[in-house]
Amino acid sequence: MSHENKRISYDEEKRKNPELKDSDIQILKDWCAKQPHLPKILDSEYVLFLHSNYYRIEPAKNTIEAYYTSRTHLVEFFSDRDPLGTKQLREAFRVT
Repeated sequence: MSHENKRISYDEEKRKNPELKDSDIQILKDWCAKQPHLPKILDSEYVLFLHSNYYRIEPAKNTIEAYYTSRTHLVEFFSDRDPLGTKQLREAFRVT
């Protein structure tokens, strides 16, 4: 079975979640624009950060900061995620 990585649609999420406000997204965008170490973030990603923090701005900012800091400093956690990508691991997982 194949799983697609389907991104959420910002407009779809706004229809489903009355707590999601354009003004909150804009607050996060403005804050992120002042953080030169953060990358460009999609509106749909802001939705995920807000949703995971019960639509609270300050906790969402903390989560954004922690997420991108972790991705920068812990590269090994976010790359080469295929457990069968190396010969040694394929051999280790082989069941006879």
